[in-house]
Amino acid sequence: DLSLNDYKGDVTIKNRPFTSGECYLVSYLSAIKHENQRDWWIINPGRIGNNYYTTLLTENGFMETDSQSIGTVFDPIFSSSGGNARFSPDGKSYALFSQYDGLAYYGFDRSTGKLSNLKTLYFDRLPYNHFTTMEFSPNSHFLYLSDMVNLWQVDLREDNLEDGLVFIDEWDGTATPFPTNFFQSALGPDCKIYIQPSSSAKTMHVIHHPNEKGTQCDFVQNGIELPDWNSGTFPNFPRFRVDEEEKCDSTISLVNGIEVYWRHDLSIYPNPALEYVTIDMPSDVVGTILISNIHGKMEIYKENVSKKEVVDVSGIPAGVYSVELLPYNNKDKVIYTSRLVITKR
Repeated sequence: DLSLNDYKGDVTIKNRPFTSGECYLVSYLSAIKHENQRDWWIINPGRIGNNYYTTLLTENGFMETDSQSIGTVFDPIFSSSGGNARFSPDGKSYALFSQYDGLAYYGFDRSTGKLSNLKTLYFDRLPYNHFTTMEFSPNSHFLYLSDMVNLWQVDLREDNLEDGLVFIDEWDGTATPFPTNFFQSALGPDCKIYIQPSSSAKTMHVIHHPNEKGTQCDFVQNGIELPDWNSGTFPNFPRFRVDEEEKCDSTISLVNGIEVYWRHDLSIYPNPALEYVTIDMPSDVVGTILISNIHGKMEIYKENVSKKEVVDVSGIPAGVYSVELLPYNNKDKVIYTSRLVITKR
């Protein structure tokens, strides 16, 4: 009641059950606004069978929970906590994904809360469970699926989802300091999809253009550095802006007043190298090249670099080095980086 506690609000009813005590799969709860744009649908799959339990939240509280039996029968052990579910940004679809049960993609009726028109996509079942994650593109045409080490895109416009499955990338094995694998994904309000590692890390992976087909989606591993450690957590937001024409805002560029720079991969060859390396510059980019050792000591500094640049590395010791390209007139706030291995001569 917002009128209580000097209008700061206070709780007047608590601990009142609104479901029948069914066992639910963990980590799949999701919510979306009713077609009336006032109430909310809350859906969670059951642990036994293939039941989806739907509760309507109105201004008067939680309405009675309904259930619908449809689609794949879940594995009660491997499925729970192993994946997630999402509503599409346009509100017309609902999807659930786990490595063990695969992808279940439904049509969704926001006026009735019912699922329909199931499409499935199965993956090889492993003797152990991989955590999986899934997220829609802003235009609702694509789903991005990952299983800790692999990332795929699915074109949902295909009648057979297998025909729309495209492999995007494999985890590169980096650690900051713990493994930066693919654990949880979420569509940000800036139209990018962010993928969190499972353990303490200071980076996130970024899909910069998730509305684009295949590798044109521009997936970059460790594409953004965080101001502090994060341990595999995203808020479980409802699907917002469903009834707005624009589902996100690509002009957003600041987070808590911190200026954000986006990392992209820099092409270097040969790698490992002995004496010379060629740095393949992105088109129309002019900038400064910095090569530093693992302790941050700068070994090579070159200005006004453009196109292909051959760099003499014969004068620095064997080891692992960081290569950075800092573009001039960097209005897009992009830096290009790579690791370079110099071998013993």
